[in-house]
Amino acid sequence: MSSTGTSRSWAVGGLIFAASMMIMLGLWQVMVGIAAIFRDEFFVTTDNYVFNLDTTAWGWLHLVLGALSIVVGAVMFTGATWTRVIGIALAGVSAINNFLFIPYYPLWSLAIIAADIFVIWSLCTVGAAVRAGELPGGSGPEYTGTRRDEAASAASAARSDVQNAPMMGR
Repeated sequence: MSSTGTSRSWAVGGLIFAASMMIMLGLWQVMVGIAAIFRDEFFVTTDNYVFNLDTTAWGWLHLVLGALSIVVGAVMFTGATWTRVIGIALAGVSAINNFLFIPYYPLWSLAIIAADIFVIWSLCTVGAAVRAGELPGGSGPEYTGTRRDEAASAASAARSDVQNAPMMGR
């Protein structure tokens, strides 16, 4: 398999990963948001925290970010460029939001931040593959074949090489 096919596979995989993670992270954010809105006492609050918002306010922030992430993640499966840009922005805002939310739910916030970083990385590498023309929408030559086509043409070329090779010993 050629290097273009390999990087194309990674890019498509990265896009699917990012879209799936955006949906999953969005669902998690929505669940945390609902818990913060309806059960303030679920989260431990600190008195001397600089960004001391009411947990209901944090809940609404999580709920809105989660709903937006679900929508953008679902549309991201189309491969539209604007979804990658919005996805990077949403994952960045989500990471910042969860960084500020660390005193309320530390391990959860750190896990979400780590997942947001993977989404940003994945969406940035997909963008590089599109610009290189390895995915539809890029500026380079578009890949139009399939692996089966590549394998068939390679097998045909090998067969013709064997048939046209000079016979030794005759």
